[in-house]
Amino acid sequence: QHRRRFKGALIAFERSLVRMNKFPRIWLRYVTFLLTHHTDVTAIRRTFDRALLALPATQHQKVWPPYISCLAQALPKTDLLQHIPRLPATNNRNIPVETQLRVLRRHAHCFDPTARQTLAAICHHHSRWGEAAQLYFDMLNDASFVSPHGSTRHDLWLTLADICTQHPLQVKRAGLDFDAIVRAALSPRKAEEQQLGEMEGTLWTKLAGYHIRSGSFEVARSVYEEALESVSRVRDFTLIFDAYVKFEEGVVEALMELLQDDDDDDDSNEAQIKQEPTS
Repeated sequence: QHRRRFKGALIAFERSLVRMNKFPRIWLRYVTFLLTHHTDVTAIRRTFDRALLALPATQHQKVWPPYISCLAQALPKTDLLQHIPRLPATNNRNIPVETQLRVLRRHAHCFDPTARQTLAAICHHHSRWGEAAQLYFDMLNDASFVSPHGSTRHDLWLTLADICTQHPLQVKRAGLDFDAIVRAALSPRKAEEQQLGEMEGTLWTKLAGYHIRSGSFEVARSVYEEALESVSRVRDFTLIFDAYVKFEEGVVEALMELLQDDDDDDDSNEAQIKQEPTS
């Protein structure tokens, strides 16, 4: 009986949309009905997509909020995602990560550019480091971008630098050259435009850490030396020098451990040769 009524309601909604597919209220009632009584994520997503295709662009602001709220049930509860309204979990829906990201990409790139930071936070949560770094880079390149979460350009720079330093291989696969980005930002003309302020030393150390994580120790050493010659503030010089000393100490400790391992191997080989019977 319940299934018959449910199918009858679906048929009624579909028949009403034949003539009234330009009325957003019909679409909203349809998706609300599906969210309340349906657990099929694909059917719900396709209905939202049909609504966006049928309605003019000026009315999309009525469809996107419930669409994002539907996905918010599966989104992580982080500080950057607290502003998203979440529907009550009346039905248990397992929304795949790729579905979440595809819908949020459409929302960020086609409807609300400020949502790129939310998308970047979700990519960060799901370890999509390359896409997250690309999004933060795009936000920094957009002079008109204003963070809906109150993040400053300083915060965006630090987040981008942390991602690139900790996950250099994934960032390189995404086509992002962190070395070129930092050097362009630290050029005298760009540094004033980007309003880096006291971030110069931090960016130099992040760039060196990026090369260290990539395994390019000689490049990292040259970055430290170039940074010490380039900075003019005592604070930046101290920050870079301390990081440089820590790096060299780490290299020396690694070499000492290798030499110790070689000595232990030689001693074990000599002991094994002495124990072997002579023929």
